[in-house]
Amino acid sequence: MGVVTSPAEPAVVGFDVEWLLALASQHGDYSANLQCELDDLRTLVRIGWRVLSPAQRAKVIATEEVVAAIEGEFVAGNPGTGDEGGEWLVSAAMAHGEGDDPDHDAGDLQGFFRAMWQEMSIEQHRAVIEDDEMVDIAELGGCEGFLVKAGDEIEADDWALAEEHFGLDPSFQYGEQQVADYMNAFTLLEAIEPGDAHTRHPMKRSG
Repeated sequence: MGVVTSPAEPAVVGFDVEWLLALASQHGDYSANLQCELDDLRTLVRIGWRVLSPAQRAKVIATEEVVAAIEGEFVAGNPGTGDEGGEWLVSAAMAHGEGDDPDHDAGDLQGFFRAMWQEMSIEQHRAVIEDDEMVDIAELGGCEGFLVKAGDEIEADDWALAEEHFGLDPSFQYGEQQVADYMNAFTLLEAIEPGDAHTRHPMKRSG
């Protein structure tokens, strides 16, 4: 259960949870349909829950975001650390939105996923980003490039753009995982619209 967290190559890019949430938001904006954003957020919560270990899930359940959902009694019981916990979170957010305002559904899902992301290792962040369902979210959210895995073939022109963006040394031989991390970060950052509130991050270039 969950993604093995070691051994893992050290992070060369600090993947930001806000990048992924921004893609879901943009999907909703592009389609003029909040349901598209909600569907993406539910998928992110399900992916995130899948990659967490039971111990990590327990920590997420203890966070303010999840405790508030439990105390709100939107659905019966509590998440638990089993695989069904992810669906409990999705159902709780949905019930909150139906009983009050649809924005509460989205807000709860964002809070749940942020809490999960906080507990994840870099290897688990990579697992989320490389998940097939995440690839779909990225495309619908505005990514023109493809999210990649270590060892995937990278177009030379695309890598040159990433090198320029991050100020990398073209003469240095980067490892396959490093290349994948830089390319995925570049692809995500390029997709996020400059005016999106989620983009206030030090790795997002100005202008």
